[in-house]
Amino acid sequence: MSVSDSEVSDRNESKTIPLNGSFKRSKDDSNKKSLKRKIVVPAKPPDGGYGWMIVLASFLCNFIVDGVIFSFGIFLKDITNDLQVQRSSAAWVGSFQTGFYLIAGPFVSYLANKYDCRLVGIIGGLLSAIAFILSYYATDILTLCLAYGILGGIGYGFIYLPAVVIVSFYFDKKQAFATGIAVCGSGIGNFVLAPLIRLLVSRYGWRLSIALLAGVNLCCAFFALFFKPLKDEIKEVDDDYIDQKDANNNNNQATIHHKEQTVEPMLKSQIEEEEENRDQITYQRQRTDTVVSATGRDHRNRQDSIRSFTTRPRTLSASTISFAAVAALESARKSSFRGTINNETVDIPTVPVDDKKESSTRPMFDLTLLSSPTFLLFSFCGFLTLFGFFIPFMYIVDWASLLGISADHSAIILSTIGITNTLGRIMCGYFSDLPGIDPIMINNVALIVGGIFTIILPIYLTTYMLLIFYGIVFGFSIACFAALRTIMTTELFGMQRCIDAFGLLLLIQGIATMIGGPIAGWFFDITKSYNCSFYAAGVVIALSGILCIPLRTVSKWEKAKLSNKKVTSV
Repeated sequence: MSVSDSEVSDRNESKTIPLNGSFKRSKDDSNKKSLKRKIVVPAKPPDGGYGWMIVLASFLCNFIVDGVIFSFGIFLKDITNDLQVQRSSAAWVGSFQTGFYLIAGPFVSYLANKYDCRLVGIIGGLLSAIAFILSYYATDILTLCLAYGILGGIGYGFIYLPAVVIVSFYFDKKQAFATGIAVCGSGIGNFVLAPLIRLLVSRYGWRLSIALLAGVNLCCAFFALFFKPLKDEIKEVDDDYIDQKDANNNNNQATIHHKEQTVEPMLKSQIEEEEENRDQITYQRQRTDTVVSATGRDHRNRQDSIRSFTTRPRTLSASTISFAAVAALESARKSSFRGTINNETVDIPTVPVDDKKESSTRPMFDLTLLSSPTFLLFSFCGFLTLFGFFIPFMYIVDWASLLGISADHSAIILSTIGITNTLGRIMCGYFSDLPGIDPIMINNVALIVGGIFTIILPIYLTTYMLLIFYGIVFGFSIACFAALRTIMTTELFGMQRCIDAFGLLLLIQGIATMIGGPIAGWFFDITKSYNCSFYAAGVVIALSGILCIPLRTVSKWEKAKLSNKKVTSV
């Protein structure tokens, strides 16, 4: 029996686009001959080759961005004298820069996903260069806050996030190693640029030094040119293969639904608990090579599967991952990639249709986390840490000069913090991956030790060699915090909510960063000494480590409470 053209047309129109780029056929289309479908699949990471050029460019971007940010304390005294303002007012300049550098993370991740890392990085280099040029002409502290602080901080945020994320496009098996090399530019930049900037300021003054740094920022735009997106490949997939995948997915969903309908509430709760324990064990086994995975291990070996770049497993290690990069991964996870059906280009969702619709209307931050006791305690501890985090960076150079230490030696103290921060991240990432090591406990001990040494800094650590010793201890302390905070968030909130938690933490920690430095400067304006400033920084850092001690207990209590609610509602 022949089939009319209208019937064929109706069958073609009945096709839909379900999960992961597959195509369902209607029931009356089951006997139709299988067709080839063209889809665009992101290219496989080369794990080398041009990827090492990406690593080099990323390293240099991190070298410049963090090297300049952590060296602001060198400008502080000259800005204060030139603009005739108090320490607390001048401190707002550096605080705005570090604050907006963090706060811009989620927004930059959206732009990097919508466009590409190369374009965003180039814009960041241009923005930061313009900001520093405008700073050269600043005649008051407000203009300097707007130019160097806010615009410069946003520009650096535009550089830093793409520089970290782009490495994950080019590496899979070697991703942790490659990303580790790239982010080491941060500490090495602090180590190298601090004395270099001190030399520039002593010879040319703070204005011309910032103008010269504008040219250095333009180099970031040049380095971003190397952030070339990988070329996607076009693949043909049979309808039969895709329909079989859909059938398997539907059968799995039916099995789960049947299980939920037939299992008694208490038995269901026991099964859920066993599954959670099994997932936790699996997570611990995999933590040595993966921290944030957007999908699962099975995608590693399915080279012919339909994937977006975030459905490829991520292997950012504890010593390399950053808040901004994680936010970028989540933003991209909710995206879609392009495919063609009968020569017509369509969007193929990488998440279920219902989830994609929900994600398009959901806010950037999951505010329901604010009702979680675990998150409230965790975020409050993070707020305290970041409140005192940048105070030593900002004021230790001026403090050393008040003790009679030369400007060049004062800059070396700042460099010591930078290089030990880099080494500490690598060591902490290694040891935290060993069996039986609790990352939360390492974080707590490191913060308490760093806080105590900051408290005693103005009392006992008053010579050049003792300040170098303090730089080593404080550098390792903040390295543990930076390396383990992402691991802690993943363990406390799970894979599903860790990204939302990071986004909100970025905002909270950015606010803490902006107000910590000026308050410490205000203490100096009142007392004419940095003693109270370092006391305050040390107390809040140590307190954040102490308050984190019951964090795991609070998390277990909250999970048990939520589990009881689920059982009661069934």
